[in-house]
Amino acid sequence: MHTKYTRLIPKIIGGCEETTTGIHRLRAMAKAGELRFPMITVNDADCKHLFDNRYGTGQSVWDSIDNTTNLIVAGKVAVIAGYGWCGYTAHTENHRRLRGNHDGHTQAARDG
Repeated sequence: MHTKYTRLIPKIIGGCEETTTGIHRLRAMAKAGELRFPMITVNDADCKHLFDNRYGTGQSVWDSIDNTTNLIVAGKVAVIAGYGWCGYTAHTENHRRLRGNHDGHTQAARDG
């Protein structure tokens, strides 16, 4: 917008950016006085972290498995090694196993 479509800028109310790289670029433009309309940086929103870290990360994992293995997982049983916010593990933390249970996931027996 700022280089190729400058004629449209007067009609723009605002925009949003989600990628970290894009946000760094926007902040640099704002600091240099080059940003010509307000932007929302999605990564700064609390609800983005809430949903991406808890639900989006898991969906990305399934998408990666589907794309790299060409397996169909519908109707199959899977073992989840880790549950909850990204970066946490579930197999050693009983409260995470309980959360998974309350979210409707079957909890497998474990040792230790």
